[in-house]
Amino acid sequence: MIQVIEKDKCCGCAACFTSCAHKAISMQLDMEGFEYPEINQEACTDCGLCQATCPVVQYEKRQDLRKTNYNTQVGFAARNKNYDQRLISSSGSIFPPIAEWVLDQGGMVVGVSFDKDFNAVHKIIDKKEDLVELQGSKYLQCKADNETFKIIRKEIQTGRKVLYSGMACQVEGLKSFLRKDYENLYTIDLICMGIPSYIVWQKYLKAFFPNEKIRYVNFKEKSVGWDSFCFRIETDKQTFKERGMQNLYLRSMFLTWNMRPSCFQCPFKNTERISDFTLADAWGVSKQTPQINDNKGLSSVVVHSKKGLELWNTISDRFDSIKVSLDEIAKNNSNLISNKPQSGNRKLFYRMFAQNPEEAFVKLCTEYEPSRIECMIINIKNKVKTLLSLKFWTIDKKKFNELYDYDMKFNASFRGKKTFSKEELSMLQIKYLWYYRKTQAAKDSIWQNYYRNKLIKFSNYTSIQLYENMNIPKGLIIGHPGTIIINENATFDGNIMMTHGVTIGRDVREKRAGSPHFGKNVCIRCNSTVVGGITIGDDVLIAPNTFVNFDVPSHSIIIGNPATIHHRDNATEGHIGKVE
Repeated sequence: MIQVIEKDKCCGCAACFTSCAHKAISMQLDMEGFEYPEINQEACTDCGLCQATCPVVQYEKRQDLRKTNYNTQVGFAARNKNYDQRLISSSGSIFPPIAEWVLDQGGMVVGVSFDKDFNAVHKIIDKKEDLVELQGSKYLQCKADNETFKIIRKEIQTGRKVLYSGMACQVEGLKSFLRKDYENLYTIDLICMGIPSYIVWQKYLKAFFPNEKIRYVNFKEKSVGWDSFCFRIETDKQTFKERGMQNLYLRSMFLTWNMRPSCFQCPFKNTERISDFTLADAWGVSKQTPQINDNKGLSSVVVHSKKGLELWNTISDRFDSIKVSLDEIAKNNSNLISNKPQSGNRKLFYRMFAQNPEEAFVKLCTEYEPSRIECMIINIKNKVKTLLSLKFWTIDKKKFNELYDYDMKFNASFRGKKTFSKEELSMLQIKYLWYYRKTQAAKDSIWQNYYRNKLIKFSNYTSIQLYENMNIPKGLIIGHPGTIIINENATFDGNIMMTHGVTIGRDVREKRAGSPHFGKNVCIRCNSTVVGGITIGDDVLIAPNTFVNFDVPSHSIIIGNPATIHHRDNATEGHIGKVE
């Protein structure tokens, strides 16, 4: 496995990191301060479990569960009747009563707390007195670990009730890791604009509180009211407090400059969610419910699931609540259903931040707008840096060799050989495959356009159409030249064979919207069509002239139009190669 998912789509939930039994994945920090999975190729066995647990890769497969929850959904504007709990919470303090109910059942609660350096980390509690550590917003990414999800799985398998609270991507990551739903697991996610970098947070603290020991942080203190909250830090030398919308760190978040790249294309921002509850500030809705708004915190609550609604009804006497529609919640809190656009000054912020964090905050996170000349200078510096980088001048030989060498072994074994002769390597489909892998390895280098043009030339000549941005893993056989068209959003686990006349397409209709996902060891014979957001399992043979627009289980042969499924162990034996 070369990568779990493209970097700009990775949400950092660490489900892949936790699931890897071979310890081939580690989470590595990039220059912007976000963690990403890195695969040790020597330790990786290509089992595919990391992609099977990635919530972004598996998003479409959980649509049925979302739609089931969607049929149960109900919205509320609500506040905790416990005034003291509400004062130390960020909005209406809905989380504490839910957590206390779980704890009263002998359960366990998992949320996010600060560590000694005021980074956000997972924390597990089973006592009510520890609940305060999990209350309040932490506007930075929770550090990845590979133990929390395992502990949750162990506890729920014993029958113990567990409550997990996190971002929508973390809840999706947890449920993808668990691979099944548990009635004794309750989940809460939040309406989220995006996840800020904890490196930006730490450098903010060092720049503006030098040589001071941080003792307390509250991102949303309500001493001046909930709707005009304050940012508060206590150190060994001072108590610092200012309006939240004026704080430089929070402004870097509101301007989207310190947000994780995946947050600009987050698939989880919609009303259909697999969590039991979604919580947020009741912006806008508070004006429609003045009878329960005292400006000390009011929450929007979306109850998604049947068990979530049962729990809510059980503890409803602990809240002041008024039913509201989801449209009303989304109207004034658009982060429920839509992504923020990326600001054009994000790159400028990180460039300045790398040189002088304080200057980046002061110059860019106030009302100051950088001049066109300043932006031009930064852009020129970026281009010079690119030109001076080794990656720009060379292709990724390691990536090319890993992909192409395996492809050749896979193709040769399909033809009953160990290697190809010189003449066989000149076959059009093999030459096309060579340019396709070269184009992938040349991404972001000076050679990218050269190999892309060669690939286009061979596409016109052979009628094979593979998009350069498609991530087809190693193990690709193109039987022989002829029209082959693959939608660029189709995904593959590896070891796939296709022949002329194959079409892999996208459907836009509601039930089948999307592009197919193919498991390992799939053979698609001539003039067959596979279309829609469906999943083709492992070891599947699709016979010639077959039309497939439904999920296909592993170890199957698919025949005809309309297609029929015939179960068979080793269905592709003799039809695709096998690399020892």
